[in-house]
Amino acid sequence: MEARKVVRVKAGEFSPSYGIVLRETNGSLVCRLSGDHFTKGPVEISENQTEQVEDLRAGVAFFTIENLVWWIRHKIAEAKANGVVVGVSGGIDSAVVSALCKKAFPERSLGLIMPCNSIQEDRMYAEEVCNAIGLDYKVMDLSDTYNVLIKTARSAGLVDEDSHPLVGGNLKARLRMSTLYLAAQERGYLVVGTDNAPESVTGYFTKYGDGGVDILPISSLLKRQVRELARYLGIPAAVISKPPSAGLYEGQTDESEMGLRYDDIDDYIAGLEVPAGVKQKIQEMEARSQHKREMPPSAPKEMNALFVK
Repeated sequence: MEARKVVRVKAGEFSPSYGIVLRETNGSLVCRLSGDHFTKGPVEISENQTEQVEDLRAGVAFFTIENLVWWIRHKIAEAKANGVVVGVSGGIDSAVVSALCKKAFPERSLGLIMPCNSIQEDRMYAEEVCNAIGLDYKVMDLSDTYNVLIKTARSAGLVDEDSHPLVGGNLKARLRMSTLYLAAQERGYLVVGTDNAPESVTGYFTKYGDGGVDILPISSLLKRQVRELARYLGIPAAVISKPPSAGLYEGQTDESEMGLRYDDIDDYIAGLEVPAGVKQKIQEMEARSQHKREMPPSAPKEMNALFVK
């Protein structure tokens, strides 16, 4: 659906919403609407009930934001939950999801900042995001919990002193997941995930860590699209421009760890031309991480020949 004209519906049964204009006929507009009206399909609206959004990019962004906010509300209603909780890392993905959650549930959304031997800058950015969008948040420092668990695991011979940084890094992600569900269950909330499309496709997330969530609002968005939405959601400029990092260990950045640029992964997902070596690497990562995107396999019931009684 290519947008050439976007309008804001200011009156009538379909107000308020944004509409991508599909065609114009005799003073009427046939539009695909956003938000609560998205599932209705194309509808005809009198032109005098709308006003054109002159900035096309802004119009498309607002259309998308309204859709994602509606989708979050719809999924929480389906689950008969009370609200949403999201982990706020100080990065752009969690910032965008946090802003969408705040719009979806202004009084029933919670941000959790969970330092775990993290650099102070991450917490600073996370708090800046929450304050900028008005999101209620709490801080739970997991450093001591992590340190005790690692020390105990080493004493038990489960991990070595010189384990790869990802061993501890993935543990941090799983501790954060457990903390999010602790807060969610207490309130009857759902846990909202922050993975974007490149992370989902390449498997660049921790299984049962940041991948352990209830809903994923931005998993179809390219990284460049996440940045686009961030500008219209009031995310601080410093957060938008900082290098993406999962903050799993000192000096870690997403692109250096993957050995790929987000721009290249975006192009691959969008069906654009990318270098052959880049394409091969993305496809290898996608195949290797397929298990992360599926439920655990169950052995076929036909293998069971035991007596019932």
